[in-house]
Amino acid sequence: MINNMKTTINLMAVDVKTNKSLMEILKSTIELVEKRMDFNEKKG
Repeated sequence: MINNMKTTINLMAVDVKTNKSLMEILKSTIELVEKRMDFNEKKG
């Protein structure tokens, strides 16, 4: 039972790390898109 708990907690920790990475990627992507839109507006 305790082993199962430890495994679950470890899996949750990995999940949180993965989610953080995904959030960082999403934020970077959004920033890039915003910069591109700004650039296109200035050009136009």
